[in-house]
Amino acid sequence: MIIEGDRLSAEREKLASRRAAQARDTARSTMSLGLTGNAGATTPRSAIPILRCHELARTINFYGLLGFRAVTMPGYAVLHAGNVELHVSETTDYVPGGCLIHVGDVRAVWHELNGHGLAALGSIEQEFGQIGFTVLDPDENQVRITGPMP
Repeated sequence: MIIEGDRLSAEREKLASRRAAQARDTARSTMSLGLTGNAGATTPRSAIPILRCHELARTINFYGLLGFRAVTMPGYAVLHAGNVELHVSETTDYVPGGCLIHVGDVRAVWHELNGHGLAALGSIEQEFGQIGFTVLDPDENQVRITGPMP
């Protein structure tokens, strides 16, 4: 879903709220890992991939299948689903990248994507105590979907 116009300000406020929640979650994780001695102003709080694409609208529609909504700017979009955030940049010169998305029910996501007839949808695999699969977005960015074993 593409968000434009009057709702842009409200969506930016929601984005700021999600980022604050991410910062709180990161602080909790840092403390639970015993990393408080290194925590400070220069400690990374999150990492957000910037994926590149040829057609922004087509890419936004693909990530919409995964539950992401978009705040758009010319040639750029911030995609979000809950506290998860991806950025997409439209360009003619790029090398495909990738990202990892954790979900609660890998099989449900796989069936949802399979129902849309995506040709670049991998099979569900088990590894490292989790299950997951890889799907290519329209610009061949590798999207790895993982989650807990059922």
